[in-house]
Amino acid sequence: MIRLKQNYRSSQTILNASHQVIAAADDDQENASQRSRIYSGIEGINTIRILETDSAKAEAVAVGKAIEKMIGGVGFYSFDFGKVDGSDDPKSYGFSDFAVLFRAGFQGEIIAEILLKAGIPCQVANKNYVMQNKGRNVIFSFLKLIDSVGSYIDFERISKYTDWQIKARSMTSFIAWGIQHKFSLRKALENVQRFPVPGISKEDQRQLAIFVNRLQALRNETVRMPIDEKINFIFKSLNSIYFDKYSDQRDEFNSPAGEFGLNTAEFLTKMALQTDTDLYDPKVEKVALLTLHAAKGLEFPVVFITGCETDLMPFRPPEGEVQDVGEERRLFYVAMTRARDVLYLTYAKKRRVYGKLGQREPSPFLTDIENKLKQYVCERSVKRPSKDARKRQMQLKLF
Repeated sequence: MIRLKQNYRSSQTILNASHQVIAAADDDQENASQRSRIYSGIEGINTIRILETDSAKAEAVAVGKAIEKMIGGVGFYSFDFGKVDGSDDPKSYGFSDFAVLFRAGFQGEIIAEILLKAGIPCQVANKNYVMQNKGRNVIFSFLKLIDSVGSYIDFERISKYTDWQIKARSMTSFIAWGIQHKFSLRKALENVQRFPVPGISKEDQRQLAIFVNRLQALRNETVRMPIDEKINFIFKSLNSIYFDKYSDQRDEFNSPAGEFGLNTAEFLTKMALQTDTDLYDPKVEKVALLTLHAAKGLEFPVVFITGCETDLMPFRPPEGEVQDVGEERRLFYVAMTRARDVLYLTYAKKRRVYGKLGQREPSPFLTDIENKLKQYVCERSVKRPSKDARKRQMQLKLF
């Protein structure tokens, strides 16, 4: 039996802290400690950072500030405004060197929103987040309709994002008529040009027929296009407001689409069946936002594990008890050991979970780490200056 005890990724501080977390579950801790302890010999920062914030949004803001400090600022005035003070980690990091991990998907949505508003590019490797994204939904619906496998939901969705506007009342009547007669969408689109639809005026039905003709023309023009070209063509067919808002997402589609040539059905199937880990692209220069499960097998110089709170770590479902505390502890251990240089463990004093806003307590996993390995950082909300204080502010003279 050969025991693999050397770690080539994480600093010794991170290994010591993660070992204390995993060893706390063993009954015979002394023996377990000797059996499972690993070493790296990699010297680094002497502590991991425990970041306390007031709320989930404050937590996301604090993560963004920490990234901005280590990246050297994402704005021209970061140094002037004190966002970068030159005293943080001496290493030079890029955005892809950072990972923000979370136990539940809803945490990632808030973090992504705050980071993007701060100008920090990020990729969310979370299937539910991606599939619910409006930009992707509309493109998927267009591809399905062009491939004649779309549903009434797809048809209604794309009508809102093209210049081929159909009145909401007419759309509702058309869908109800099709479902009542048990028509597939394809059959309903054929029949709407031949038969009157109850509840729709002649003018509205004429507009609906024009919509169907344009969709057919789009299908004819793209039938021999590879999927990536087809997606670009679809974007050009969308109205200008939609194009301006979501055009930056074309690259996210074109990268996987290029593998499938003309096979739209296979591409759509893969996108539907992909896992969170499949969505992570290590080649892009963006901060990675991942669930703890999706982070397995990956490594990053800097890792933030957010939501280190009771009922999130270990995770408790909305109704019920924690299923397996030991498995939750191992998952937390794996998350900690994704970090090479710097590890942040963050928690909020107040968070909305499953629609209920409540006070939060730090995860019991944090107490398993001895104090000398922890550096507590309290991120407090910055109060806006009073009206009188703003009046006293003066423009500095250049000379």
